Order: sequence, then C-alpha cells, then structure tokens
Amino acid sequence: MTVIVPGKALQGVCQTLDCVLSAEYITKTIDARLDPCKDFYQFTCGGWIKQYPIVEDSNSYENYANAYFALNDIIRRLLHVNDSKAPEAVQQARAYFRSCIDVDTLSNRGIEPLVDFLARDTIHPTLQPLWTDTCMTFSDIVEYFANLGRASFGLFVNFVVGPDELQSDKNIIVFLQTNLALGNRNSYFGKRTSISLKNLEAMYQLTHTLLGADPITAAQDAEDVVDFEIKLAEATVPPEEQKDRFKVYKKMTVANLTDRFPQFDWLRFLRNQFSKTGEDYNITMDEVVAIDSLQYYENLFNLVDETPTRTLLNYGMWRVVQMLFRLLDPALKELLYGPMDVENQCVQQTTAFFSFAVDRMYVNKMSSPHEKLKVENITESLLKTFKKMLKNSWLSQATKTAALKKLNSIVRKIGYPEFVLDDKALNAKSDMYSVDKDDFFGTNLDIALKRKLLMMNKLRKQVDRTEWLMTTATVNAYYNPKVNEMVVPAGILLLPFYSKRFSDALLYGAIGTVIAHEITHVIQGAGANRDENGSLRKWWRQKDQKILQNRTQCLVDQYNNFVDKVVNLHVDGLLTLDENVADISGLKVAFKAYRSVIKERGREEDKYPTLPYTPDQLFFIGATQVMCSNYGPAVRLQRLRDNHSPNYFRVMGSIQNNEDFGRVFNCPVGKPMNPKHKCQFL
Repeated sequence: MTVIVPGKALQGVCQTLDCVLSAEYITKTIDARLDPCKDFYQFTCGGWIKQYPIVEDSNSYENYANAYFALNDIIRRLLHVNDSKAPEAVQQARAYFRSCIDVDTLSNRGIEPLVDFLARDTIHPTLQPLWTDTCMTFSDIVEYFANLGRASFGLFVNFVVGPDELQSDKNIIVFLQTNLALGNRNSYFGKRTSISLKNLEAMYQLTHTLLGADPITAAQDAEDVVDFEIKLAEATVPPEEQKDRFKVYKKMTVANLTDRFPQFDWLRFLRNQFSKTGEDYNITMDEVVAIDSLQYYENLFNLVDETPTRTLLNYGMWRVVQMLFRLLDPALKELLYGPMDVENQCVQQTTAFFSFAVDRMYVNKMSSPHEKLKVENITESLLKTFKKMLKNSWLSQATKTAALKKLNSIVRKIGYPEFVLDDKALNAKSDMYSVDKDDFFGTNLDIALKRKLLMMNKLRKQVDRTEWLMTTATVNAYYNPKVNEMVVPAGILLLPFYSKRFSDALLYGAIGTVIAHEITHVIQGAGANRDENGSLRKWWRQKDQKILQNRTQCLVDQYNNFVDKVVNLHVDGLLTLDENVADISGLKVAFKAYRSVIKERGREEDKYPTLPYTPDQLFFIGATQVMCSNYGPAVRLQRLRDNHSPNYFRVMGSIQNNEDFGRVFNCPVGKPMNPKHKCQFL
C-alpha cells in the first residue's frame, strides 16, 4: 500500500510509509558522525553496536541473529495453533511439538525412559559391576550399536547413502568418519585439564551416577572414555585436508575394503543394515562403495586394535546416553547442558523432523508467490551480471566456456517447494511417522530409525535433484557443489536480509550480496573442482589456476594482516580464502546487477526521506548492515578459528577491494576504505 506522508513533496525523495520506515530503520543502525571513508563498518553499524553492548566475555550479538529469533517466534506461534482442518502432516507436527513441550509428562517420567531403554539387553560395563569381557570383535561392537533398541546408532563406522562425488547422478554407500562429542576436533588437543575435557568427564560421571553406577567406577571410566576420545579425535582427518576431495574421496568394492581392513566384516555389516529396509539390495563383495577420508579408517583400526573392549563399549554407550538424554525431562537436561529455553528447543526439533509440515505453515503465513518471484528475479539478474563479468574476465576461453556451462546448469530453489502447498503430496512426506503424545522418548527413536531407513532406500535410485535438503523455514542460503544447486529458502526473507518495504538498493545490498556470494562458489572453492552436474572434475585450465593462485595470494596476504585488536590475533588468510573471495565477488556482482536494473528501468530510485544518502550509497549500507555484530573476547577467539573471517573483517576486506565504493562515497584514493591497490578475483 502506498501512503503519502503529509507535507511538501520533494522531487526525487520517496515519501511513502515504506520509505519513511526504512529510513528510520537505517538511522537506528548507522553512526552518521563517523567518516564512511575511514571505517565503513563502524559508520554503518555504530548505532546498532550501541544498542547491543557486551556485558560478559562470552556474549555475542549479530544483526542477522534477529532473523533467527523472529523466525523461531513465528514458527512457535504457528505450532501452538489448534486447527482440526489443517493437513494431516501439519497436525502431526503440532502433536509432536505439544508432546515436546509437555513438561509435566516429561517430568513425571523423569529418567525412567532411558533406564528402561538401557535395561533391554544393553551392554554397558560402567553400569554393570558383573560385566566380563566376552571377547566381542570390533565388528560385533559396531553392529551392536547399529542395532541397539528401536534406534540405529552409527558409531565408529558410519555410512550414508548419497550422491557419488565422481558420478553425481547416482546414489552410493559412503562411509564417513565419526563425529565427536565436542564437535570440533581441535577441542581435544589442548591441555588434558582444559575446561571442555573436564566437563566431558563430569558429564559422564553425573549421568552414570544418576543411572545407578558406582561413583568411583563412573569417575574411573569417565577418565578412560575421554582419554579414548582424544585419541579418536586425533584419528580423524582435519577439515582443511578434507577440502582436497580428489585425495580423500575414494571408491572401491567391498572386497577391496575387506582386503584393506580385514578387522571388520564389511559385507555382513552392510547386509544386516540394509535388510532392515525390507528390500533385497543383493549387496555382494562386488558392491562399489565410497570412503570419505580413508586415512580416518586406517587410523581407527590401529586405535581399536590397542583399545580394550570395555573402553569401546563404555565410549559407545556414553555417546548413546548423551543423545538420548536430550529426550528426557528438561530439568535433567539442564543438569548437563545448563539453562535452556524448552519451547525454542522444541521448535528446532519439530522443524528438523517435520520440516515440510513446518514449511507449509510458514509459507501460508509469511510468504507469497510475489515475494518468491521477486527473489527469483533478483537471482536471475545476479546470474546475468556474473556471466557478463565472466565473459569479460581474464580467464581463458576454455575455462570461461566450462564456467558458463556450470552457471547455466545450476538448479535454483527459491522460497519453497511447490508441493508443500498440496495437501496430498505434503501428507505423503510424513505418513511413515507416528506420534505418541505420551511417549516422547519412543516417538523420537521411531522417527530417527525411519529417517535412516528412508535414507538407505535411496540406494540403486537416481539422485533426486528436486529434493530440498534444507527446510524452507531456515535463515540461510547455500550452494551445494555436489549437485550444483543453489537454495534460497523463504526463511531468510526477514530483516536484515529482506523487507517488503526495502527499495531495490537495499534489497540488492542485503539479500543480493548473500545470493551473489553463493553464485561465486559455483566456480571457485569447492565448485572449482566439480562439473555442471556436481561430479568431481578439474575443469579450470592449468594456466588459469596459476594466475588465480597469484591473484588469491594477494587476498591471503591482505587478510593475514587483519588483526583483532581486542584479543591481539590475526585473521587466517588461507583458512578463510574461499569465503573471502565469495564476499568480495558477491559485493561486486550485486552492485553491478543493481546498476544494470536501474539502467534498464531508465531512472534512478528516489532517495529515502530524512537521509542524505543516494540509492547507490544505500546499497553498500544495506550490504554491511547484514554483518553488524558485537562479540565478547571469548567469541572473538572462536570466530578467528572459523573458515569465515569475523564479520568486521568480512566487511572491511569486501569494501577495501571494491572498485565502485570509493566513487560512490567520494572517498579519495589512499583513504582506508579506498586503497590504491585492490585484490580482485574476476
């Protein structure tokens, strides 16, 4: 709706209510007293930072976190609705949510569901004083966990069925390395007395004491289990080494695998697991499988050969207990994980298990075909601009041709999948699940198992390139190089990324730079080693690769010189290189795309009222406001270990290397935001 603000109209100034409110939003975020040519991040985010001061070392605030909070609140309210006319899938999701937040029922049952689960023929030495070593083989131990209860726990040896990285239209069994209790393998390599490792021991001792273990035995086993997981972490392949997919991704037959690792009965394991699907997959020694991180399995079998059975069983059961503890009375969970927002956690769990039903609710409430079309048009203009820049770039014609072929083959998923609006199709996606409102614990075990069976049923089938792997109700956007697809879910179309009130300048600056960032990944980073279908293939010409290395070394050096003065540490320019390239190129592409739209339209956008900034300047303000953040020292240290540079440096690097920014803001050459020398990718 267009509402004209009373008063004298000014030529070239927008005075609709949308423009007034957008101008107010910007005014609250910027610090207009600062010089944008000196520190554009502080200029754009200074007002926002004052609104979210840091009071503790561990605090952190990010502008885009507001979108997460807003999204969660919307979903929470939608899940509370009681509508008997809603599709069955939606009613099922709401029933699960109600069961999850039913604190009274969960409290009355307490730890009983876990105790009952562990009483069903489980083998757990810490809880069984009379346990004796029955000489289980490692194959026996892995299969024991894979068949435990109504669930299926992939421990030590884990697999998925997914796209073959060498032939991406085919699904294949892929053996993965294990995950770890603390997530990041580097968390295990500090001092043995570190807080995180001591907390793991304390959690083990506490949970097992609650389950009836002797406190002294629990303490001894806790130390033993954590010592083992440190070794297991050392056995995993670091993320930086996993980037070289040609090196770590290997295919071989089950026979080859058995010859290489005879300690494990691979054929028996696979046959037993796939028999649960009810289908006859006829898995033989000739079955071709993939190994992701072969080095992990070499390290694993060396480790288990020298590890007592008691340790392996205790460690495995500890990981099971950790997972299942999250399904108990919130008061018990808080003993391990601290205070938590029960409803927020239940929103996340419901969204994970009933994603398409949540999508339906969200799309009905928050999205529209018009918004979807708007973002599709923005994406199309960004791709058009990127292709034009590519054609005019320094790349050889052969590399350009291959890159354009990839760009023309991208599977685009914008907003939401259409089937979520079809009751029959939607219900079919979740009709295999059942929700017992009085047994939240059992419901989760049942759903987890069925999800795994659904995954295994993909074997022998072609990869479904229409499948949405991310729920619509997610604040994110991504490029998946394995299938050459780009996804922009409706959930990201919230402030600060998107608003119906925003001008095109702000839209291209905010959501446009995010999408353009993902488009850049199509031809660089992981995308540089995959063809138009997502299969591993080197398509860059060697001479272009060498030129690229020289160009990106400029970025490595530049970001290495960025210092977080609060903690006095440098950014890792090599670790963050791929994301830095995408940030810089994304900003460049989005601005040029915006200017192309304006040129085609034949007239500039009006300015916002009360603001002295041109639409071009608003573009850069919108792009930077997405990154506004305020971190305490502890979080700053974490951010410096991530493959994304901290937000401040993401902005500074992108702006300092942008050829248009200095002109748009009238920054003299040599000013901090307009250095004479700029690093360029394209």
